Amino acid sequence: MNIELHIDRLVLEGLPLESRQGLQLREAIEQELHQLLLTHGLAPERQTEKTTRRLQTPAIQLSHSPQPQSLASR
Repeated sequence: MNIELHIDRLVLEGLPLESRQGLQLREAIEQELHQLLLTHGLAPERQTEKTTRRLQTPAIQLSHSPQPQSLASR
């Protein structure tokens, strides 16, 4: 099975990040998703879908100065 991951738009509300950190966060999220897909594959309910228009995640707790890599792994 081949999986192609394309994130058209990523909306993260309320994060106190500088503009350069936004790019770092996007790259860190892409790396984290890549690793999760390699390790665990797709959830069974996602395997029959051709595309997923929206994926919402649960809220996460932030530290006072969140770093892109730690945010991506959450």
